[in-house]
Amino acid sequence: MRQAFDYYQQAIDKDPNFARAYVGLADSYGTASTYVLPPTQAYAKVKEAVLHALQIDDGLGEAHATWGTYKLYFERDWQGAEAEFQRAIALNPNSTDAAVWYSFYLDATQRFDEAIAHATRARQLDPLSIVSNLGVAEAYYESRQYDRAIDAFRMCLELDPQNVFAHIQMGQTYQMKGQHTEAIAEYEKARQIDASPWVLATLGWGYGMARRTDDANKVLRELEQMAKQRYVSPYNNAIVYVGLGDKNRAFEWLNKADEERNDYLIYLKCEPMFDPVRSDPRFAELVRRIGLTP
Repeated sequence: MRQAFDYYQQAIDKDPNFARAYVGLADSYGTASTYVLPPTQAYAKVKEAVLHALQIDDGLGEAHATWGTYKLYFERDWQGAEAEFQRAIALNPNSTDAAVWYSFYLDATQRFDEAIAHATRARQLDPLSIVSNLGVAEAYYESRQYDRAIDAFRMCLELDPQNVFAHIQMGQTYQMKGQHTEAIAEYEKARQIDASPWVLATLGWGYGMARRTDDANKVLRELEQMAKQRYVSPYNNAIVYVGLGDKNRAFEWLNKADEERNDYLIYLKCEPMFDPVRSDPRFAELVRRIGLTP
């Protein structure tokens, strides 16, 4: 990601009126949010770069798609985000980014048939795009079509065996089917590729779901040590506590994640991993705060 920041900035330095370079820079900072940088810091950069792109070329569909992601993930302006995604698609019907990001919006709002349709459209536009393929797989996962999700994640891993997202989400799908051994094997593969806090936290959630309590608590200690050296999102601690069944600590950390405007919270209503805490009144309140009806 940091290399991407540098290359996009080099492009901007060579041509300050190259709108696509600003969009690329914005997308990179958006991707870095929660993983590398706190959301407030990352999305300040997203906003600055994408508004510059729109100032140069308001007719650039990709810029409107990225502006939609800002409105969705940071502002939680649901109507504004959908309008931007739809405008992006109208401006450029062949934009894979617009189609797949709109599918993520539709996942979050539980409009799964539409989400699958837009993700499938993105994959048709660019069959070798790992993001487009992940979009299809995620739509199946979020809609609880787990067998279809596993098939789709396998396709992602055929394209890119080193893709951390595919391994993690393949593992989550196995976990929801009760196949804990297969799930943890996928998380371990992801950890060998990228030993980041998010990957470690998902492993901790998996341990908790598999009733490997000591291993899950060990992950919490590792996250605590990591936080002394680098940014670690509160969301990571939250999901481990969800896996452990400790609702009080889970909501303590989810509320901290909400204060940071964590990206992943927009998926609260549809994300299967939160099923163990979904009936808690605090969950409904958190869903309301992010702008969705419980």
